[in-house]
Amino acid sequence: MQNNAHPRLKTPVSENVELIRLAHDIKSPIKSIKGIINYARMSVKDEEILNLFDLIQKSSSQLEQQTGRILNNIVHGRNAKTTLINIKQLFSDLKEMLEHVDGYTTSRITFLSQFDGDFYGVYEEVCSVMMNLLENALKYRKPGQADHMVMVTVLDEDTHINIKIQDNGLGIAADKLNKIFHPAYRAAKRIADGYGMGLYIVGQMIHRMNGTIKVNSTLGEGACFEVRLPLD
Repeated sequence: MQNNAHPRLKTPVSENVELIRLAHDIKSPIKSIKGIINYARMSVKDEEILNLFDLIQKSSSQLEQQTGRILNNIVHGRNAKTTLINIKQLFSDLKEMLEHVDGYTTSRITFLSQFDGDFYGVYEEVCSVMMNLLENALKYRKPGQADHMVMVTVLDEDTHINIKIQDNGLGIAADKLNKIFHPAYRAAKRIADGYGMGLYIVGQMIHRMNGTIKVNSTLGEGACFEVRLPLD
């Protein structure tokens, strides 16, 4: 079953205010975590524990950066800086960010690209879109699934770049496909938090880049999200 397009959603001022408040509320405890880790390091000598502290510190910094990017995107919208994005470098950055995401080590993730050049876009937004979709692909796997697979395919369509993220996880019911891009809606409520708002923000970012997103899914067989972005 396919949902051909994400409808253009207008973001009321009150929703923007709530998102900004949420971003600020998240950044505060992140800074506290980083401070606690720095304090704890002073009294720990065990190398294995220190390495774990380093991983926590790195993940906290990545979360802080992502939160800052989302806040910047909400506040500045189209004024965000557009740059040339190299697809190979984007893949490399995404792989590094995914290393500590739940499900990464037990899933087979494949990146395939027929496009090896650059395209114009706001790097922070493209990265946020891809990370959200990839994290969902890992998160919504079947319980105990040993053969979970996520495949990212990039196609060159002359005027557009086509990015498909396909998985063989839980999938989405046909009657939920038209709702998953709306604020705070979560298709698989029993599995995890935050699915709906994440896809809502993804949809807003993609529309801001003059792109489109659609999803094709069968419940129990997985989902395929397809993002098309202009090359210039």
